[in-house]
Amino acid sequence: MKGQLVKIEFVFGVVIFALIIFFIGSQVNTNVSSVTSDSKYDELRAEAINNLNFIISDLSYDNEPYVLQDSKIDTANQKDAEGRCPYFENLGMIGYRIVINDPSGELLRCGGVSYSYYTITKNIFIENRNGTITYEVL
Repeated sequence: MKGQLVKIEFVFGVVIFALIIFFIGSQVNTNVSSVTSDSKYDELRAEAINNLNFIISDLSYDNEPYVLQDSKIDTANQKDAEGRCPYFENLGMIGYRIVINDPSGELLRCGGVSYSYYTITKNIFIENRNGTITYEVL
């Protein structure tokens, strides 16, 4: 009888140890995947903010930041034979959509993502009127 009791205690100990190891492994796996996805999201967010600030400064008057010129917007909105905007693709932007709106409607739409991981919108001035610029990154 004493020998059986020792074996049962040993089996219970091994089972509890295995459950603890499984629990720790699953928690580590969950946290690592969460950190990885958060890191990717933060990377996309930083890229979107930097690209949007660069686009705004590139389309603005030299002496007035955040005041976009209609002529530069028209230049950026010119599309090639495949419907892409070479102005932005020459800047090395891949997986993006840029939309510039004013009260009269849409002035520019470039890029084509079916869904976006991160979207940022800023209020801007276009010549003498208000508008918004939206940058979505895949």
